[in-house]
Amino acid sequence: MNVTMIGAGRVGLVAAACLAELGIKVHCVDKIAERIDGLRVGTMPFQEPGLAELVRKNVHAGRLCFSTNLDEAVDRSLVLFVAVGTEDEVPGKPNLKGLFEVGRQIARVMKEYRVLTIKSTVPPGTARLLRLQPRVLARGIGHRGFHAPGPRRPWGTQPACAGDHEGHLPASLSRGYAHRDDG
Repeated sequence: MNVTMIGAGRVGLVAAACLAELGIKVHCVDKIAERIDGLRVGTMPFQEPGLAELVRKNVHAGRLCFSTNLDEAVDRSLVLFVAVGTEDEVPGKPNLKGLFEVGRQIARVMKEYRVLTIKSTVPPGTARLLRLQPRVLARGIGHRGFHAPGPRRPWGTQPACAGDHEGHLPASLSRGYAHRDDG
């Protein structure tokens, strides 16, 4: 199965590397060409212990690749993760411009059903009709937290949307998560 991670920052790159480590083919896309060029030659955009080796290992194994071409990545993947920056413009008010821009671009090129998971931090209600996976990663130990055993926070699902397609997703994407109706 192919998945696309949109955003190669602290959240997206860590999640992309960890998904690749699970054996999933991950297309990691970012609009910042310099970041993608650096990742292609093994330069990390930030420091996190163990991440550079995890990225190198999975690039070498053919499970992780980097691109600036979102249209192509959307076309190749059933599951799309969005991990774009939503840092507050003013305290308590996240900047959702990048998230909405990505959503419009996905909608423009999408030809068939896709599962869209938002990894970015968003206010309640933003993902009402989408699958939501709350951020559980911490700076400096993100890849360890991603694989850590124990309870994880639930994904919210609209049964008429993503919930009907649960059987199409590999168990490694939903293992350890409970599902609930956010309707």
